Amino acid sequence: MEGDQEADWPRAFSSIRINFQIGWEDGFTPDETKVEKALDMACNRYCPVDATLTNGTRIRHSHSSPASGEYP
Repeated sequence: MEGDQEADWPRAFSSIRINFQIGWEDGFTPDETKVEKALDMACNRYCPVDATLTNGTRIRHSHSSPASGEYP
């Protein structure tokens, strides 16, 4: 998780980025569209923290997995 903060105190976050690291069993190929939809629903539809914080703060999420080789 990382984010950008305003310069002046109380240094509120102006942007928050969350990267979910997802794993699965060998031989399984996930449907990228379904993974994106599940994360979007979990973060933007059903999460009360997101509903509270997104009043002016943009929260972005992404994911990576061992198969995609996108670990930070």
